[in-house]
Amino acid sequence: MNVLLDGAAVKNVGYVAAFFATTTYLGISPESILILTAVIVIDIITGVLKSATLHGWHSITSSKFSAGVLAKLLLILIPVTLALAGKGVGLDLALLTGGSISVLILSQVYSIIGNIHAMQTLDEKNEFDAVAFIMKQLRDILERSMTTDRPKDQPTTT
Repeated sequence: MNVLLDGAAVKNVGYVAAFFATTTYLGISPESILILTAVIVIDIITGVLKSATLHGWHSITSSKFSAGVLAKLLLILIPVTLALAGKGVGLDLALLTGGSISVLILSQVYSIIGNIHAMQTLDEKNEFDAVAFIMKQLRDILERSMTTDRPKDQPTTT
């Protein structure tokens, strides 16, 4: 069987190869990034359905949808940025990177469950902002590592 690949298929194979090469280089599990991406997509879908159920389809605008999708997809940059920073400064941040992916996955699952609950009960509850909490904790960890790893005779910079 002779299979010819068109230009788009070749390009897609290249993207997949680049994805796996990058995650491998950074020490990030490709599976965990794919799972994070999948739960983000599910959260977006359930969020749209929740909004339509509680507020009607007219409440969903292309600008709100685009902003929400972009904000969700930017979550993937958190562990990638941590891994790049670790590589760049010669620190092993694998535990921190893996932990951030795990917590982001759990926070998306929490949001999905909240969306489904809101659709079932027709009652929108304020959710705990797990992502903001995670980002603050990561910032605190990085700030502590920058101040504790600095030699005592080196001045603090702000």
